[in-house]
Amino acid sequence: MPYKIIDKCRFCYTCISVCPAEAIKESYPIFEIDQDLCNDCGLCYEVCRHGAIKKIDEKQTGTLD
Repeated sequence: MPYKIIDKCRFCYTCISVCPAEAIKESYPIFEIDQDLCNDCGLCYEVCRHGAIKKIDEKQTGTLD
């Protein structure tokens, strides 16, 4: 299941440091996950202490869980 960074992002770089696919990029106003590079491992989701990374439910046309 793909992931998305939402506006709770605090630029702590924790997600960037754990991403094995280097899919998370610095961006403004929040970091972004390149869906073409993301391997859906979920490490970013697990380490985000701000609750800024959400799973995208593809079955419901891209809504967040």
